[in-house]
Amino acid sequence: DDVLFRKLSALFVVNKEIIERITQHPPMISVGFTYTCSTSNQRNSLQVIEQENKKTKEQVMSVWESSVHLQPINDFFNDRIDWTCDQFDDVSRLNDQLHQVCQKYKMFGGTEEAVVAIQEFLTNMEILQQMLGEIETLFLPAQSRLQELMPHVQAINKITSE
Repeated sequence: DDVLFRKLSALFVVNKEIIERITQHPPMISVGFTYTCSTSNQRNSLQVIEQENKKTKEQVMSVWESSVHLQPINDFFNDRIDWTCDQFDDVSRLNDQLHQVCQKYKMFGGTEEAVVAIQEFLTNMEILQQMLGEIETLFLPAQSRLQELMPHVQAINKITSE
């Protein structure tokens, strides 16, 4: 069905855009902050030092485990698709392979077998998009809480200076 194939092609394009954003992401990712409190001997006041913790993009991606799984499809055209999908590179590879193989089914027009196969490919492309979303979420930078902490530190310092 042409509508299904257009949906699948649109998913393929969006997935490629997400893959490109992930690929182009800076190599270091902020994953958290460490806060160290100390007192100043001169004024007996509390000081907070913030240290940003970073990891490489590869370190962050290495911990990803998908919450969803692909459903292998009958290999009618003997394309020997490797359905392994444990890493970002697998998701990227499968996005290309599934789109390419699905184009072969389009040649069969609206036959029942072709429509069923394209629907299965569409479902898997949606799953790939979900996986890409999970990976991209890993790259959201950690947020500093120093501005939230400072009023409390200032309140403590005010009490201890009286």
